[in-house]
Amino acid sequence: MIKGDPQEETRKAIGKRIAEERARVGMPTQPPFAKCLGVSLRSVAGWEGGEVMPKADFVSAFEALGIDVLYV
Repeated sequence: MIKGDPQEETRKAIGKRIAEERARVGMPTQPPFAKCLGVSLRSVAGWEGGEVMPKADFVSAFEALGIDVLYV
């Protein structure tokens, strides 16, 4: 059995946690989250879908919104 790409698995796990935290802080959908961060909806969808990782400079922006960055 061939195991999947570990980086892909990590991106998907982080994306799932970003979505969980977004909902926990009171943003049940992606559009208001994207607006608060000043990014496109496609960026948020990419992060949460595990396609791409958010850049490091968004970590402080996540934290400012109440996202538990240590959990993510």
